[in-house]
Amino acid sequence: MKALFLAFILISFALLPVISDAAQLEIGSMAVARDPTGTVLGTDSTQSLEKLMDFVRNQDQQGIKELRRHGHLVDIKSGSKIKILSFDSGENAYKVRVFGSGQEIWLIKETVLPK
Repeated sequence: MKALFLAFILISFALLPVISDAAQLEIGSMAVARDPTGTVLGTDSTQSLEKLMDFVRNQDQQGIKELRRHGHLVDIKSGSKIKILSFDSGENAYKVRVFGSGQEIWLIKETVLPK
C-alpha cells in the first residue's frame, strides 16, 4: 500500500508542470505564433476566444463565421513574431502584439511558442 501511495505522489509531482496554469513565457518576451495549418486564429477578447473554442469543439462553422463577420476573429500567418503582453490563466491564453501590424489579440497558449 505504501508503494502505491508513493507512486501516486511521484506521478503527481511529475505532472505538476503539465497541469500548472502558470504562464510559461514572461510578459514582454518575444515569441512566435504557430499552427500546422499555416494560419493562427486569434480573437479580440477572451470572451470571443471562449466562444471560438466552443464553436471549434462543437464543429459549429456558422458560429465561427459569425465571429469573423463581426470582426472578433483575427487570422495571422503561422510563424508571425509576437510580443507577450499578458496571460489569462482562466482562459489559458496569451494577449499578444503582432509585429508589423501592431494588432493586439488573444491566442490560446498552445499556439504561442518561445522564439
